[in-house]
Amino acid sequence: MEAQAIEVNHSGQTPRRRKHIRRGTKFSAVLQALLERGSLNCFQAALEHHDFVLRSTIATLRREYGLTFHKAEESVPGHNGSSVRCTRYSLTAEDRAMVLELLDRRAA
Repeated sequence: MEAQAIEVNHSGQTPRRRKHIRRGTKFSAVLQALLERGSLNCFQAALEHHDFVLRSTIATLRREYGLTFHKAEESVPGHNGSSVRCTRYSLTAEDRAMVLELLDRRAA
């Protein structure tokens, strides 16, 4: 069964719309990964970027920066052949330029 994308918006609070995200933070690592890979799940975030709470990182990025993410449920291989349900996050097309600005990069 193919995952169905669900758009996730911020929680109704007015985002603070900060101007930039410092390099070397987990927020910059996650956003850079989303730009380069296109999407990320919690296992990839933990293994590759040492972010063990991707769900909270995404929530903070929505709340603090006003970003919007697509969310898709998926199954990945687990222990002894079992499967594990997790969420795959990706940026919306509209927010990619905003992320480049937050990371202090110019669009290529």
